[in-house]
Amino acid sequence: MNTGTLGLTITTSLIGSIAEKRILGGWKTLYALQNRCRETSLWDWKTIKVFFELLVCTMILYGSKLWAINIPVSKWKQIEKIQKHLIMNKFKIKSLVSYKIMLRETGATFIEAIVRVRLIRYLQRIEQMGEGRWPKLIFNERISKRKK
Repeated sequence: MNTGTLGLTITTSLIGSIAEKRILGGWKTLYALQNRCRETSLWDWKTIKVFFELLVCTMILYGSKLWAINIPVSKWKQIEKIQKHLIMNKFKIKSLVSYKIMLRETGATFIEAIVRVRLIRYLQRIEQMGEGRWPKLIFNERISKRKK
């Protein structure tokens, strides 16, 4: 993806490395959260779920409005694995249970759904921006290339 006007080029390998860093950061944050929960004897699922969304999801999804659209399914599976790991450890669930069923039963939110909401909000902000702003220039250039 070349942004032309600004002279920036964002390659799929760059997007992949950004996703890898986010995934690694997500695992580190998850382990830190689990350790803190053990130290403070915090076992309430609702509280853990809120902390997961506030801490771990924020770490994983930082900047996702820019990179999440272009990452392969295999990276999404790695991101989902983090959330699945938390649920499996908390409820002592076997790995045979599917990710979707785990989320439904625990009331957790799909990480991919959170990304889509963030992306929609970002696109709404871009629409409201002035014409000379960089995000709007990049967005308009992407749209014009897709139309060609």
